[in-house]
Amino acid sequence: MFLLANVLAVGVGSAMEVSVGSVRVADSVRPRGSARFANSGGRVAAVRRFGVAALAAVILLGACTLPGSGTQKPVLVTASHKEKLGYEQPEGMRNPGAQRTALAHREEIYAVVKPYVERELGGRKVVLGDISAPYPYAAVEVSYRTVDEPVVASYVMVNISDIDHLTEGYIDRIEPGTIEGETLSGLFLMAYRPELTKISDHLEAAYPGYVAQPEGYARTVEQADPRFSLEFDTMSQDRTVEDVAEIIAAENRIYAAYEVNPNRTDAQWREVFQAGAEGLPLRIRITLMVKNPEKTPDEAMLARLKEDMMSSAAFADYAAFDIFLDSNLRSRDGITVHETFWSWYDATRSRWHDDHKIDGWDVDS
Repeated sequence: MFLLANVLAVGVGSAMEVSVGSVRVADSVRPRGSARFANSGGRVAAVRRFGVAALAAVILLGACTLPGSGTQKPVLVTASHKEKLGYEQPEGMRNPGAQRTALAHREEIYAVVKPYVERELGGRKVVLGDISAPYPYAAVEVSYRTVDEPVVASYVMVNISDIDHLTEGYIDRIEPGTIEGETLSGLFLMAYRPELTKISDHLEAAYPGYVAQPEGYARTVEQADPRFSLEFDTMSQDRTVEDVAEIIAAENRIYAAYEVNPNRTDAQWREVFQAGAEGLPLRIRITLMVKNPEKTPDEAMLARLKEDMMSSAAFADYAAFDIFLDSNLRSRDGITVHETFWSWYDATRSRWHDDHKIDGWDVDS
């Protein structure tokens, strides 16, 4: 499964990894802050959440508007206002009827989902978050996030066609390897916390007009951290099968260490990563939002960040990069960011790939 997904995500390049500032299947094609993993003979193998399903998401977009198409454009609000409104408006969903039903039965859904997720996580406590109805049929996604670290932030799908008789049998089983992969994403943030803190301080000092995405938005799109994510670089196009196999083996070693002792300090996790994955290329993904709602991200800022990442000592440990520059405005009824510049660096070809979107649609360069 991994090799196929890797070929799809990497071989197609930027056409597959695109960003519109959201994550729900029917609302956007932005990758989440952490990679998705699946079982592939070993215990863990990275399968990103943006691929063929993400491409299909573009077709399903109902609330977005093609610039210049003459159709109705979304009503825009500031990020702070959207945080107050929340991210569960039925009007912004693929299936408003299912969304209204789910919201009216939130407690019943939570009562079934929470024990299931906590059991699947080996007894770890979780907080349930937003409910979303991104499908044309009677099913919703319920997001969850662990209370403690390493942060696991994901979702489960629930069939609500028989809402009055809901049981765990209506929950779509969590895919094998998903929890392991999300756990590894959280471990990355712990092991590299000192470096990420330094980068955060650097970004705040060098780019005072940009901030991290709001916490509510990050929880809604199941990001473990509102600004950063880390993973081994399998996205660069000339990574070989041998390269990927080495990364899978390293991920398995790190997760095996977690199974033996999940209660390690940040420094101890760093030692685990150094012992289990020495020399493997790291990709860092950074998301920044324009602080002032009256300003927009631009190519000059993107170029400045690219140069910074390639030359600054703060980024010396990373082989590859993703940059998301988001406007402060977003859809009132959905969660699509109004304007996004996205660029990713292909470490094996030493080149950047750029993308620019408005209301979820490509803007011709």
